[in-house]
Amino acid sequence: VYESLATNLLGPQGDMNNQQDIFQSPSPQGPFIRGDANLDVQINLSDSVYILNWLFQGGPPPGCYDAADANDNGVIDINDPDYLNKFLFQGGPIPKCPYCCAPTASCCGKDPTGDGLPCGVNLGGSCTPFDAQGNCSL
Repeated sequence: VYESLATNLLGPQGDMNNQQDIFQSPSPQGPFIRGDANLDVQINLSDSVYILNWLFQGGPPPGCYDAADANDNGVIDINDPDYLNKFLFQGGPIPKCPYCCAPTASCCGKDPTGDGLPCGVNLGGSCTPFDAQGNCSL
């Protein structure tokens, strides 16, 4: 995993946001829950606070960057806690897999979008996995 301000690492269209980006060499990834930035196997306001604390107050980075990417756009920024808060409090869209169950339940899994964000944790037995057909058994 490495961080870079380079603008030529994302292909021919480049990186135009003038922000430091995080890159990862492909590696195995354990199951996580999208939006669960603090890795407590729940989606709640503390996840938004965790992301904001990391982005703006120098707090600890997420143990799973992919979990903190709540809107699944491959970038962790102010839009991720905003997405979570809209989901939690304003009826916003449900986070994409690995989360896609009813609003009161979530399942863990690996990222089907393969955006390359690192996830250095494996929630393993502490979360309900998707079954072989991709359904949440909750």
